Amino acid sequence: MGEGGGSVSKQHTKYVNRAMVKAEMLLKIIITPQDSLLESYKALASGGSEADFQRVLELKVSSPTHAHI
Repeated sequence: MGEGGGSVSKQHTKYVNRAMVKAEMLLKIIITPQDSLLESYKALASGGSEADFQRVLELKVSSPTHAHI
């Protein structure tokens, strides 16, 4: 796998796809309006823990779109 355009393994492709799905889910949750955040989290992050939800809240508060200037 050099600059010659070598093929990417199927395992790596699966890993990248899973990571992108998780990132997309996280972004969808972060842009959710505050009043429906918990419902969106439960729907999108099935199996997420309370600690995960707390981290999402921290990210949401620190996101530039929600900063109070």
